[in-house]
Amino acid sequence: SMIPPALAGPWPAKPGETKLLVSHLGKSAHDRPFAAGRTRNAASVDTDFSKLNLEYRLTPKLTFEALAEHVVQEKGHVTDRQDHVKMGLILNAPKLETGLLPPYLYRGLKKLLPAQKISREKRAGLRASVLARHTEFDTKRYDNHGYETELALADRISIGRFTFVQNIETGKTRMDELDWRRSLYRLELGWNHRFTLGKETYFFDDHGSGFAALTHLETLSWYMPQHNIRVKFSHGDKRQSGFIKANVMAVEFEIRF
Repeated sequence: SMIPPALAGPWPAKPGETKLLVSHLGKSAHDRPFAAGRTRNAASVDTDFSKLNLEYRLTPKLTFEALAEHVVQEKGHVTDRQDHVKMGLILNAPKLETGLLPPYLYRGLKKLLPAQKISREKRAGLRASVLARHTEFDTKRYDNHGYETELALADRISIGRFTFVQNIETGKTRMDELDWRRSLYRLELGWNHRFTLGKETYFFDDHGSGFAALTHLETLSWYMPQHNIRVKFSHGDKRQSGFIKANVMAVEFEIRF
């Protein structure tokens, strides 16, 4: 299970705009004992994700999306590789938009701060994609094909230069014999569209094998508009099947064209 990308969510490209994102994420997870009597495995699991993501707005409600991703995971002397290619559509779903922030927060802020410019934006998006996956794992090769579906909801309040965002995503991936479920909750506080502090909880479930993982992260993002570069630092822990607990640290670089 990977850390979800920084720009996951229901905000697609603007009308008439093509959005091309090149991103690289490096993640290191160091094992530590989670059950009494368990010994620590000193070897870390290091993972690199390289991704190319294209979005093109077809209509006001429909966006075409294509993605290519290369993943390399090193565990001691063992190296696993994965390649994903995905193509699909993102549909804006205004009837599914809902408030994720605490009830009456927006209305209360407008009354408490009448002199401030306060705005709110709620979004909902539905994704449907076809997916091909090539894996080299433990000296074996696998090729899988299937589909992916996702629902993404977001609620953003802007107060002057500050933004407060909640984001929820839930999705399913089916590829031949594989059946994956995943969900994400993200909370972010941003300033001046440059800096963002956040917390993320990501759940991954391999429904066929019974493997599951829960990752909690604290994040710091910095956006440099003059170079169209975004850098995101993440730190937290990951618990997965087999009573393994790991410290997780990740750095993500993203370039927009």
